[in-house]
Amino acid sequence: MSFEKEHDYVTRAVSLPEREKTIEQQRQEEETRIKNIEQRIDDWAKQFFVIIKDYFLENEDVRYAKPSLEDLDQNKVDQLLQKFPRELVKTKQDLKYVLSRVLKSFGKANIDFEGQENGKSLCYQKNIDTIYFLVAKISGYSEKVIEDISYLRPVFFREDKDALQDIQIKEEVRKTLPPKFFQNPTKFIEALDLIERGDTEFGHNIDDLAAAPYDFTRVKIYKKLVFKRVDLSKVNFATEEINEAQKIAALLHELEDLKIQVQNFFGFVYDQGNIYLVSEFVPNSENLWDHCIRFGRNVYMNEFDRITAVLKDHHIDLERRNVLIQYTNSERNLGEEKTFVLIDFETKQ
Repeated sequence: MSFEKEHDYVTRAVSLPEREKTIEQQRQEEETRIKNIEQRIDDWAKQFFVIIKDYFLENEDVRYAKPSLEDLDQNKVDQLLQKFPRELVKTKQDLKYVLSRVLKSFGKANIDFEGQENGKSLCYQKNIDTIYFLVAKISGYSEKVIEDISYLRPVFFREDKDALQDIQIKEEVRKTLPPKFFQNPTKFIEALDLIERGDTEFGHNIDDLAAAPYDFTRVKIYKKLVFKRVDLSKVNFATEEINEAQKIAALLHELEDLKIQVQNFFGFVYDQGNIYLVSEFVPNSENLWDHCIRFGRNVYMNEFDRITAVLKDHHIDLERRNVLIQYTNSERNLGEEKTFVLIDFETKQ
């Protein structure tokens, strides 16, 4: 199969009946719908953070970094309650999703605040508990339910049965997938093991997201396949990474640089309000960033500098996290024969 070339991420309103829309139009509309849902939740969390921040800055005292709900501007709190996307919370699964996004957005806003205020932080448990109290008050769930959910693994996928389903995977790969994948792709993918990685800097439950606002659950492995849930805030359109990989692969082929390979994509999946990219797993490899932590700057970094220079001439920027070192044996010895595999082509930070 071939992947359609997508252009600027601009979605126009389409008034055609659903059956008359092209699949590309349906995908664009689904991406827009997902982004709108995520934006509403993120904006709500940021609005709460602004209320806390304004209170703290007006009082200019660290004691005021942990206000009670009654201390805050009640007009702003009332507006916050009204803007909460209630219709998105129909089940406990929805509640986990919303809480995960809220805490992650709160944490990212706090990181920006720390940078502006010389390391001052508003990431106190009392402020997080206020979020839980507000969500409980709005959603109708008890504070005990909210508290129990906060200790669970973050959930950044939805289970919207009415959302677009579109499975575009190369035929030879489709044949390796079990029937339960096609019965419920999201359930199958999200139950898979995470790609092994050093996650000591990440939290492990929803409550941790305020201090470590990173979704470590996005990349899963099934045999020789990798499923990556797309974060639309990091790309211009859902399949952009596939396009970028094809562009770089064509360039390297032209340069005849056989030591450098590019992540091999097999297709993509739209399901239940989520989008996944499917690619080939790279065995016996490690991230160049992790390698440098273990060994420091070495011959591999010199090679990385060469790769970076080649691609930069063609307006392609790489970071160490974008490079896997694939070794010829399992010992991962310094200086052994290896191949560099370029991965992760998200175009936004």
